Amino acid sequence: MDPVFGFTLTQLLHFVTVAECGSISTAAERLHAGQPGISMSIRRLEKNLGVLLFERRSSGGVELTSRGRIYLELADAIVTHARALSEATDRTDKRTRTPVVRIGSLQSLTPALIRTLRPAFAKQGKQVTILDGAPAELTEWLSREICLAAVTFEALGDQRSDNLAFIPAATTKVLAISSAGHPLAKKKTPVSLAEVFRYRVAVVTTGTVVCYLDRIRGPEQPSTVEVKTIEAFLSLVESGSCVGFLSQVVLDLPHNAPRNIRAVPLDIELPAARIGILTLPSHRDDPMVAIAVEAVRSLVPGSESPPPLPR
Repeated sequence: MDPVFGFTLTQLLHFVTVAECGSISTAAERLHAGQPGISMSIRRLEKNLGVLLFERRSSGGVELTSRGRIYLELADAIVTHARALSEATDRTDKRTRTPVVRIGSLQSLTPALIRTLRPAFAKQGKQVTILDGAPAELTEWLSREICLAAVTFEALGDQRSDNLAFIPAATTKVLAISSAGHPLAKKKTPVSLAEVFRYRVAVVTTGTVVCYLDRIRGPEQPSTVEVKTIEAFLSLVESGSCVGFLSQVVLDLPHNAPRNIRAVPLDIELPAARIGILTLPSHRDDPMVAIAVEAVRSLVPGSESPPPLPR
């Protein structure tokens, strides 16, 4: 209840609509609301005004009392003016509202992108909304919900298509990681991948799924388990239950740095992950894509632009 007027606009709207419909159930259908909520709203309005607004008809429905007809004229005027004010506000907002750019992202990259994309687009007078998901979701959203997506080329897998353009922005190292107390983290000399795979290993695939590769025993297939966040993946590694593989750009995020996680020294360098922007070919030369590419490149200090992929 409004402490000044003793009623709310919603209560007045309910009152006017019930009077127009002659029925609480019909008014509820028109307003897409529940009947109990409409009934409660009317009772509270009557209590706050100190008058009975409706009487029940023996044939069903409700009708206005004599006092109710007087109040209806006033309530209808207030609701009409409130609607006009709302419509005027909407028209003003459409002229002055900051444009919103909807961008997709692999879930593992989102925390880093928030730090760079929002300031970059703010300089252009635009707000950014980031939707994260797996590659299959991002490629589907590109046709209707988002204008571009930040991904790693390797994660796209079978989602690569001639109908989509990948613009490389930077490369980032892929590291083997473990908890500080894991036997591999205590090694003084680099270890081989064969030695790493003697332990349970977790790798992030398709942006949101962790794949457990049980200790290598011939041709056995790996078992998988789904996790919802990159934080959950890091917690698995931090617990010491598995070794993980993750891009350095994610591991270097400030909120991940304090974790009890260490890089495992390997005797070979793992293939780098290529981070870039995925968009429709018709958007390849859009200024927004160029802004996003530079923002992604800034995630990897000292990174040079990788060679462009064939068109």
